[in-house]
Amino acid sequence: DVLRSRMQTLLASFGPSEVLYEGGANGASRTLISLLKSSCPHNTTFKSVQPVEMFPKSFAIDPNDRRMLERVKSGVHPWDSDEALKELHRKGYYPRSSRKNEPSSGAEGISRWPEILRSCIQGGATLALQSFGAALYYLQISLVDAEILSMGIVKPYCPPNNVDSGNDKSAATDHLQDMYSKESHQIDGRSLVDAEKPVDFGPSLVPASLDSSVYEAESNIDHMALDGRTLTNLEILNNITSGGYQGSLLSKIDVTQSPHGSRLLRAWLLRPLFRK
Repeated sequence: DVLRSRMQTLLASFGPSEVLYEGGANGASRTLISLLKSSCPHNTTFKSVQPVEMFPKSFAIDPNDRRMLERVKSGVHPWDSDEALKELHRKGYYPRSSRKNEPSSGAEGISRWPEILRSCIQGGATLALQSFGAALYYLQISLVDAEILSMGIVKPYCPPNNVDSGNDKSAATDHLQDMYSKESHQIDGRSLVDAEKPVDFGPSLVPASLDSSVYEAESNIDHMALDGRTLTNLEILNNITSGGYQGSLLSKIDVTQSPHGSRLLRAWLLRPLFRK
């Protein structure tokens, strides 16, 4: 189905090294866990985060450090979005806004937070915030939360072929899609498409039976969307036999000299252009 295909595309595109899923009776189903394990690389680590977890005590000598390393309560709810937001405010990973720039809505002190996170809070994206809360809990018990979250890197992800997927389109969805489109056209600050160079699309041939709005929407697409099944079957990023890197298409053509070049080539393979 559509949701399963989108999940496979997400996992095949990013190849996560660690995956967190909700445990408990109302958590991830066996079908979902099986899909995660079959779609991720073989060396991926899977961690079950329960609805209620006991936060470990800190043994720091300094009381201030100990207070910052521990939660206010020992029993925490990692998947609770409200608790996650309170913890983000308490730890101060992101700079707090001044009162002058404070929005009139109920979200106080977040005007200088990452744009994607701010949009999720203001738009009421509960599921995204719950997942962020679980990731926050895992980073805190691993003692790397300050180093990672303070960088302020929160990027959007929208599954391919998401256009006209139903009647649930909203202004927030359009805004997220627009941000993802801009983000996906560049990597490490470098554009994947040379916007200044004119593109020759050839003669304009529009069949009379084709809706002009459909043609206009398709004419704005400059790359091919590869789903997870396609990436797996064509062995673009990993081989089918062992799920490893060796033997894949990327391993055969990657002769780049730097990590930046390797990431850029990988991005090109995930979003191949189909126009000259």
